[in-house]
Amino acid sequence: MDQFRLHRSCSWPGILLLALVLTGCSSGGPQAHFPLAGPGLHRAIAGGSQGTIYSWWVPANARGAQPSLLLWDGSTVAVADPAGTDQEFTPLNDGLHCGQVALAPDGHAFACSQSASNQSSILIKSLDDLDKDPQTLSFGSAPFAWAPDSQHLTYLHSDLSGSGSTCSVLIADTSSNAPSSNTEMLLSAIPFNTALGQTASSCPVASLAWSPSGDQVAATLATAQGVNLEVFHIDQAGAPATVAGVYLLPGIALQEADTMTTPSLFWSPDGKVLAALTGYQRGIEDGLYLLPAGATAPLTEPHLTDVGEGAALAFSPDSHWLAVGTVGHTIAGENATLQVYDLGQFKPQSLGEMLVVGASLGWSADSATLAAASAAKRGIVLWSWPAAAFKQLIADQDIAHLHQLAWSPDSTRLLFSEGSHINGPAYDELYVQAIPVPPGRTTTLVLPEWFADVTGLMPTLWLGVGGLIFVWLLIALLLVLRDLQLSQRTRALVRWTLGAGPLLCGAVVLTFGELPDWLERLYQHYSLSLCQGSPTLTCTRAGALSLLTIVGPLVLVILVMLVGALIAGRRVQPVPVVQIPIRRPVPLAPKPAHGEEQLLLPPPQAEERSGFDMVPLWEEDDPPERR
Repeated sequence: MDQFRLHRSCSWPGILLLALVLTGCSSGGPQAHFPLAGPGLHRAIAGGSQGTIYSWWVPANARGAQPSLLLWDGSTVAVADPAGTDQEFTPLNDGLHCGQVALAPDGHAFACSQSASNQSSILIKSLDDLDKDPQTLSFGSAPFAWAPDSQHLTYLHSDLSGSGSTCSVLIADTSSNAPSSNTEMLLSAIPFNTALGQTASSCPVASLAWSPSGDQVAATLATAQGVNLEVFHIDQAGAPATVAGVYLLPGIALQEADTMTTPSLFWSPDGKVLAALTGYQRGIEDGLYLLPAGATAPLTEPHLTDVGEGAALAFSPDSHWLAVGTVGHTIAGENATLQVYDLGQFKPQSLGEMLVVGASLGWSADSATLAAASAAKRGIVLWSWPAAAFKQLIADQDIAHLHQLAWSPDSTRLLFSEGSHINGPAYDELYVQAIPVPPGRTTTLVLPEWFADVTGLMPTLWLGVGGLIFVWLLIALLLVLRDLQLSQRTRALVRWTLGAGPLLCGAVVLTFGELPDWLERLYQHYSLSLCQGSPTLTCTRAGALSLLTIVGPLVLVILVMLVGALIAGRRVQPVPVVQIPIRRPVPLAPKPAHGEEQLLLPPPQAEERSGFDMVPLWEEDDPPERR
């Protein structure tokens, strides 16, 4: 016991170090709040949103303001800095609540639809002057669309008076002081019905879209027989619009299958092709129809995958290519096949599998890079075009929760929003990734599926290891304070725990948030040598070696603690006393006196000549002098 008390007095430095580390262990370390942490990546918006975040790039205005991002979470609108980090969702100063949002092409303002119990309206809010009161289009509602001149806005106007409710499609001049009175009629007196699947009758106009040239407007109307696609020619001189074509498409309006904010009309940048979508199976599959300029009927193309957020479809900025996520054979984890159409011949080319989770396709401004979400590759895949070659992978464990993917106008940044992440709490964020991606966490190689799963779970597993070490330290500390009668082996284990345990706990806390980054960097480094950096084949050996490099030191330290405690705690065996045999000399017979006859004694018997006698060094009755 005295030995253990002495050791306990010498262990107070270790206990003080333990007290400094326990706070970090008990807090669980930093929260796993970032799905990505690579270089060149900025998080523009953090928690606090009410729903899925959608973004628009707002270019620098004439007043010299820097580019910004317009954000909308399904209700609230906010403005953020593309280079900002960890910004909270801060609404605009007037607290707009919008059911649908559309940004003007030049970024000077946005349109916002607001609905009330007795009246709906559209607000035109200036982004050049946020303190300026918005303009109001009374009895206006979505859908609406901006003209390329960023001055005219096409919207719905409802007339609820009289015996039957009707709606009209108007074109308002937002540059005037009274845009409600300065309008042009496109469609009028459309009777309400229930074709959009609503319980009450509503305006059947489902979507509106201006052509890039500004001389055509496309509209879709839901009917009991299908979807009417109508194209109107707009006379720049102010003459009434004329009907350029009416086409009946099979299926139902996409807004009935998903939401009213889901886009279903897409013009190519040169205005020569109009793509229209209709719903086939609710929330699962959409029909794709292409209307080339001068065609008398739309071309029917393969159906597209739709998971309830709209189908993945994107025209290249040079109007040469159309990328879509089509229904077809898919590998595990994917739900669509990525196809790219050559619009000159309408001939598709399959690139591979992809994950359709909404607007998950995006072309760079120079039409040289196509970005697509991939569940099997666990990230955003970048394809070089027109070579159709794998270029790079931006690793992301939360790719299944991506909502939107887009590019900045100069192709230097990739925008993508995500929500409802695996590791709680649930939140929604917008990320801005610098392109080309600087070397770091992002990898150009495909991660093995098992390695990607372990990488995603590693922060949670590491937190569990930290908790076990904390409990181990706590038990050791209690044993020291209670001053119990412990065995020698237990005392040795306590000494090793108080010595190395705080260091282990500190290492877990400091490395908790960096593990996914380190694992993917190690995988990238090892795979270059073990698997020759193949971008299409996974490298299992590199994944196993990466895990061993991270987990190995921790396991080694724990083994050293246990083995050291076992060695130091061995019971010392007593040394046995060995009796050394002593040769006892035979006393000599006294020499006979002179003249006396020496007696001849017979030789000793055999048993008397057996060897030396084993006797103690002294006898109890020996005198002290002999001792």
